[in-house]
Amino acid sequence: MISFRLSVTSFCLIFAICIGTQVSGTPNGAPVAACSTMTPEHGAGAQTTPSPYVTIPTIMEDESVRLTLMANSSGYSTFKGYLVMAFDNSLGDAAPPIGIFSETVEGTPVLTPGNYLDCLNGVKNAATHKDNTAKVIVNLLWIPPYGFMGDVVFKTTFVQNVASFWVKTLSDVVSISSPTTTTTTTPAPTSTTPVPTSTTPVPTSTTPVPTSTTPLTKGRSNSVGSMDWNYRVGLCRVFFHSIGINSFGTLGNWPIGQTYGTIYYSKYT
Repeated sequence: MISFRLSVTSFCLIFAICIGTQVSGTPNGAPVAACSTMTPEHGAGAQTTPSPYVTIPTIMEDESVRLTLMANSSGYSTFKGYLVMAFDNSLGDAAPPIGIFSETVEGTPVLTPGNYLDCLNGVKNAATHKDNTAKVIVNLLWIPPYGFMGDVVFKTTFVQNVASFWVKTLSDVVSISSPTTTTTTTPAPTSTTPVPTSTTPVPTSTTPVPTSTTPLTKGRSNSVGSMDWNYRVGLCRVFFHSIGINSFGTLGNWPIGQTYGTIYYSKYT
């Protein structure tokens, strides 16, 4: 009898632990197994009333999207868990999650610590809670795929407690109008064309200065330079007069005159 009671007690304890684990769910965030349905395995059905919680998307300057998860109805102020993904709105319910959730980006508002899941062959394309404490507001940052342009809708499952949760609450649709790009700096082109320089030499004159090649001769040449014979005779007379010879005619056949003339011509040469 005692053994039977112990067995029943052990069974009930194990059953209670199993049920308790299922009801409590996953306090450290949704598992990857929940990616396809976004439904918690809490042993209860999802709420069918409109969700008292909202997901508010705000497009940033770089086309990333800041998400704010919060209550939007009286009587509800906090929630304990969440699972959120982004979808291409043009593909309908069959669309896979797109983009990635970023843990931190410089220049963005403070983000709420969370866990990130790799859902349906993606990488960090889902965000979930890190603990099951009561949350008033959750801030997340989502980055669209590179080059993506189109309409995006966010679907969020909110968990108030183990028995009350709302699955795939839709956000407003946001339009990503330009792809997320990385800024680059292109240096200004520089010209490699050399500045033309003139190599034409300055022309120089090679025309020799004309010189007279006419030989000087003794006697009465008609002209030497610009002086005629009479002018030279006058010079001789002045010279002879200066040395005491007053009569030029006493020279006879002009030996002195011719000698002087030769000397004179030589000086002018």
